[in-house]
Amino acid sequence: MHRAISNYKITKRKDGRYYVRLQDVGEITHIYGKTKAEVQGKLEIKLEELNTLNRRRTEQAFPTRNITLANWAHLCLNTFCAFLNPRHILRHLCRKCVISIENSGPM
Repeated sequence: MHRAISNYKITKRKDGRYYVRLQDVGEITHIYGKTKAEVQGKLEIKLEELNTLNRRRTEQAFPTRNITLANWAHLCLNTFCAFLNPRHILRHLCRKCVISIENSGPM
């Protein structure tokens, strides 16, 4: 989900036009207009388009019906951890295990 429209800063350029900068999934978009209201209207439309697109992406990546835990874990690891080094993942998991064993008290 994107921020609320009121959280975006619409600024006036030196040439008199207004603009707002919008970033989605690493892609930066600038929206321009003659008035602040025009930019705000274009921003509302663009945010709605991006929310719809992101909803579709999520539904395609993670089908919610009839998915097993193993398939879900496989999707998560392939989607979110593909860019991580396996050593970093293993190191993180080992730290979590050590911390949970240390905090569990005497055996």
